[in-house]
Amino acid sequence: MRQALLLRGRSRAILSADQFNVGITPMRVSLLEFSSADQPLLQSWVSEGGIPRYMSRYAPRSYKDGTWSKMHALWWVIVADERPVGTVWVERDTNGARRGELGIFIGLSGSRGIGIGSKAVLLAEQFAADIWNVETVNLRVRATNERARRCYAKIGYHDTRTFQKVLQSGERIDVIEMEHRLKMPNQSTDPTLASVTPDAGHQARHP
Repeated sequence: MRQALLLRGRSRAILSADQFNVGITPMRVSLLEFSSADQPLLQSWVSEGGIPRYMSRYAPRSYKDGTWSKMHALWWVIVADERPVGTVWVERDTNGARRGELGIFIGLSGSRGIGIGSKAVLLAEQFAADIWNVETVNLRVRATNERARRCYAKIGYHDTRTFQKVLQSGERIDVIEMEHRLKMPNQSTDPTLASVTPDAGHQARHP
């Protein structure tokens, strides 16, 4: 009920993918611009969705005390059939290169492994390319998170390096950096996104 209420009255949809099937059931994935009102939902996903098992950062780097830099991060709520299920963001390379760094997680366990994350990543990439002229997107994923790695590889990401990271607990883990070279306009990685177009308010919200 709380999730349904969070969507009521909001007209913040930015991009919407064509429907795809989960089994025999069609589903539509959309991205809504993240707002401060979404913070309780974010915290509930982190605490209840087992997210710390898969990743140590749940928001853009600039996120602190409920605020973040919209100049350096594009951030959305992932919505599947009108239900918020997770979050995705792209952070801008501060060195001026046409690169972005992607972060994503699906907060509802029942919405994982059915294609929602793949669609959300492709939508986020497309928007970052449109707004910032991003040509390459990279991400970091734990080596043990095989399902996420398969998801990224399926949509065009490839491994670039492996390194170790020390968690706050002192544990050392292997992390894989992956990269995706984006295609030119009208050469979408996923054919189901070929007809994706921004909503009418898209350019006004992001000058």
